[in-house]
Amino acid sequence: MPRKRAKALAADSALLPKMSHRELVKAILTLCQRKNIRLFHNNTGSFPIGNVDAPRYFRAGLCKGSSDIVGVVTQYIEALDWNHHYGPESYRGVSVFIECKVGRDKLRPEQKVFLDDMRERGCIVGVAHSVEEAQEILGLKKEGK
Repeated sequence: MPRKRAKALAADSALLPKMSHRELVKAILTLCQRKNIRLFHNNTGSFPIGNVDAPRYFRAGLCKGSSDIVGVVTQYIEALDWNHHYGPESYRGVSVFIECKVGRDKLRPEQKVFLDDMRERGCIVGVAHSVEEAQEILGLKKEGK
């Protein structure tokens, strides 16, 4: 998808219901790139390699059930008990996992297990059906407001 179209999709909520999965992922990544948030598309799947008669399968991606978008955001650490470790004003990186769903798509059981596990470990996790939902997951204010 051309970069201009992804930016238009990220900015125009009227187009969101017609987005494909690929367009939604691209629009969220484009929005986060403009906000200087480090997120990446986690391509997953498998394909045969080697001998045609007895192929081996190469698996790509983090693990079964891992999210479509992974990355890190920077969060401010308050100066209370953290002074001895980080200083009076410090920041830390927090892992982010966003599963993108369009239409009637639902979380598969292994996706739910993965997101629950990451949430328990203190990561920012969520399921985004739109760019606005991704903004809410990331705690971003809508542009123009």
